[in-house]
Amino acid sequence: MDKAKVKNFIILLLVLVNLFLLAIVLTNVRQARLAAADRKQALIAVLSQNGIRLSEDVDLSQSIPPQFTLRRDAEREQALVSNLIGTAEMNDLGGNVYSYKSDVGEAKFRGTGEFTVLFSGSGIDSGKDAAATVHELLKKLGLRASDEAVQTSGSEVTVTLCCAWDDHPVYNARMAFYFSSDRLRLITGTRLFDKQSASAALEDCPDSVTVLMNFLQSVRSTGDVCTEIRGLDIGYFLVSSVSGECSLRPVWCVRTDSRAYYIDAETGKSESLETAA
Repeated sequence: MDKAKVKNFIILLLVLVNLFLLAIVLTNVRQARLAAADRKQALIAVLSQNGIRLSEDVDLSQSIPPQFTLRRDAEREQALVSNLIGTAEMNDLGGNVYSYKSDVGEAKFRGTGEFTVLFSGSGIDSGKDAAATVHELLKKLGLRASDEAVQTSGSEVTVTLCCAWDDHPVYNARMAFYFSSDRLRLITGTRLFDKQSASAALEDCPDSVTVLMNFLQSVRSTGDVCTEIRGLDIGYFLVSSVSGECSLRPVWCVRTDSRAYYIDAETGKSESLETAA
């Protein structure tokens, strides 16, 4: 057999091997999809037996993001505050609490992430659009946010939202911006720290179907009442056990027709906003 025939034979053999491997991959993918569809149907049936409907909008294919550790950076913090109220004098109040003061206003930032900014004089003009003003100020603070809500009562407007990390909401890191007569007067809330210092992927976590089964057990045990699961989202809880440092722990948010429930993505146990920090 000449070299050309040997070469062609090897090429044909490699093509056949690749086709065989492709067939195995496609079969595995199909079986995985069928298994996922079967589990979803079983979940729908169990929920239905308990009087709960699963909305078609619920995405059961979401993956769990890594857990992150963030640390406070005093220099960057001062720079961000200066973006907001101008060049500010920093004062160490002890206990990892810093205050900043300028002609525009006064700010206080704590080692737990909590902060307040009180604007002096007439405050900041909202330009008739409080929400747009808030998003511009978030850029100055180096923050991103989601879950925006606007409440209006006469000349008083309050914009509330929660911080976001890698496009995932941090449910217990919430901020409120208070406007009066189209002027921003006060900001309060909890922010995310300045620098990422570590990250870790979580392994062997319950999948979304298991999470919803755990949710059902929790509802049964507490006696809570809901008739529809309208959404399932993955986000974070901010946990600050050391001053000046916090971790972002992945959690599921189960949105129902009655309220939102939170489930730890690693353990599958129910959590609450009140006890998260």
